[in-house]
Amino acid sequence: MSTAQMVLNPQTAAYTSSTAPTAGYINSYNASSGAISVTLPQLSTTTVGASLMIQKDPADTTFNLVTVSPYSGDTFYDGRASLILVRPGDKYVIQHYTASSTNYWLITQLSSEAGPQGLLAIASEVSITNSSALTPIILTGAGVFPEGGLYVGATFRVNARGTIQNQATAGTLTFTPYIQNTALGNVNLAAISSANAASWFDIESYIVVRTVGSSGSALAKTKAFMNLATTGATSLYSTTTTPTTVNTTTSTTQLGLQFQWGTASATNSLLIEAATIERVV
Repeated sequence: MSTAQMVLNPQTAAYTSSTAPTAGYINSYNASSGAISVTLPQLSTTTVGASLMIQKDPADTTFNLVTVSPYSGDTFYDGRASLILVRPGDKYVIQHYTASSTNYWLITQLSSEAGPQGLLAIASEVSITNSSALTPIILTGAGVFPEGGLYVGATFRVNARGTIQNQATAGTLTFTPYIQNTALGNVNLAAISSANAASWFDIESYIVVRTVGSSGSALAKTKAFMNLATTGATSLYSTTTTPTTVNTTTSTTQLGLQFQWGTASATNSLLIEAATIERVV
């Protein structure tokens, strides 16, 4: 009769491909060349009580994801579809666990992924002037989320802060959250009828995946605060309550926030000084 190996052995080198992890080992993955999807060993071939660690190589400083999924027919005890590792050193220890004669993978230890994960931040200020085109404030590149990287309940927070100024005929000011190049509602500042010197703004949007698949769905709830020089503090909130259809199965999902002036003018400008995207759940 075999016994579970409880001491985790070190790995000689990090995997750079979808090599299956081995029970009893620290299995490290370096995704610096691109996202990696990994399938766990089949529970029926693994000893009850056997443990293994999945780690994103601390030397991998990219935000490329390592997605770990159970073998077909196997499940995680908490019902999740996969484990997602984003930041250098993110890790899970999981164990073959049996409850009511059913086998599961049970998470016994985790690091980093329990809290928000920074996915993207602008490295320098973004200035949008003399344009009425829909323009990204911050938008993830294609491939940041591999297939399976979006799951039911996955939640992201997009935040942007900076200053705006405008002429008297600025028109409507629109902020639109996006996922998979699909607009998820927006918040609009009604037509601005007077000029404003540089005024601060702060906008935050939560994007939640409701269902998955080629006809999946997502919902965004957005709020914005502005302190316009002429009219004072203004609050904006999205009123959308119906999820929007999006395809969550593609490996080219993009997510972020875009902006649009109603009227193009050299005196209509937006300066984004800080913007971030985080995975909340």
